[in-house]
Amino acid sequence: MTEAGIEDFNRQLRAFVARRVDAAFVDDIVGEILLRVAAHRDRFDQTGNPLAWLYKVAGNAITDFYRRRATETNALRQLAHEASETDEGDEDDSYRELAQCLQPMIETLPEDYREALRLTDLKGLTQAEAAARAGLSVSGMKSRVQRGRDKLKDALHRCCEIELNRRGRIVDYTQRDRESPCNKSCK
Repeated sequence: MTEAGIEDFNRQLRAFVARRVDAAFVDDIVGEILLRVAAHRDRFDQTGNPLAWLYKVAGNAITDFYRRRATETNALRQLAHEASETDEGDEDDSYRELAQCLQPMIETLPEDYREALRLTDLKGLTQAEAAARAGLSVSGMKSRVQRGRDKLKDALHRCCEIELNRRGRIVDYTQRDRESPCNKSCK
């Protein structure tokens, strides 16, 4: 393939991915696709239709991205739900401890994101209901919820190493730095 052909393919691949995911994730997914192609170059060389095979790899990488994201989002929702419940019942101690850390982390988010997460993840409103209550469009609320969850996930990952099972449930966690301000509220 010529240099111009590679640039053209890269542009087409990026456009393909950009139509399917948020712009912030395009570079990561394209990089993942290229790593997969390099790792399975023998299949690329043997295929009858290399372009179709490349787009199949791209589609699989995008699907995997959304699966990982759903798993992380479900884990954050579980933590938020646990943090808002007063009856903790028989839940695992480490799960309760981590959930207690989530409330102060939510409080550190910018107000727009904090309120979006309170309405949807803690109070259980749908994004449409939360949008109506906040006087926003549904797409505006979705954007705030997603960005808030991303910021909360980043804060949580800065504080803790979290181990999830195949279903996205928290199995264990380890605090990274006990002196970190985000860990002051944790036991």
